[in-house]
Amino acid sequence: MSVHKTTLTNRAVAALKVERDMVYWDRDLPGFGIRVYPGGGKVYIAQAREPDRTTKRVTVGRHDVLNADQARQRAAFIITRIRAGEDPVPLPLAARFNGGPTVADLAGRYLEEHAAVRIKPTTQLRVRSMLNNHILPDLGRLPLEAVEPGHVVELHQTLSDRPVTANKCVKLLSHMYRLAAGWGLVPEGFNPCRSVE
Repeated sequence: MSVHKTTLTNRAVAALKVERDMVYWDRDLPGFGIRVYPGGGKVYIAQAREPDRTTKRVTVGRHDVLNADQARQRAAFIITRIRAGEDPVPLPLAARFNGGPTVADLAGRYLEEHAAVRIKPTTQLRVRSMLNNHILPDLGRLPLEAVEPGHVVELHQTLSDRPVTANKCVKLLSHMYRLAAGWGLVPEGFNPCRSVE
């Protein structure tokens, strides 16, 4: 597989266009890169080896939120922590004491890192509506691992007069949990929606 390298400046990143998902790595800071999507989405990433030689890749942020210099600074910090065997993006202390990231935290990351680059704008509006009107009012404050199948069943039942919406909400939440596992926010395979879908 070919390796694409360039100097990641604002001008260079703005000019990147692809026909399939592609990663471009920075020439100056090893491990700093940007993933470019056919739809125009661009997400900065940082990658390094941990002390046990395991490769870890972390999302730094979207190009429309961070400029190249800001992303480079964050990436350098993350790369240093990965190489030292430390948590690359430490959770806020409050989140740790309250049982880790919440459903609301996951929703924010899902919208920023997944929906914004993978989903059409019109679909994003429907996703935000489901989150804000149905999922987050009931589950938003719960730590991710505190959500049980019973919570999901209750969410589904509160929308029994709108079965299509109920099913879509459960499907959305399930997808978010699958991404959460990939992001290391919950254990692999943990998904309270599985028995409800």
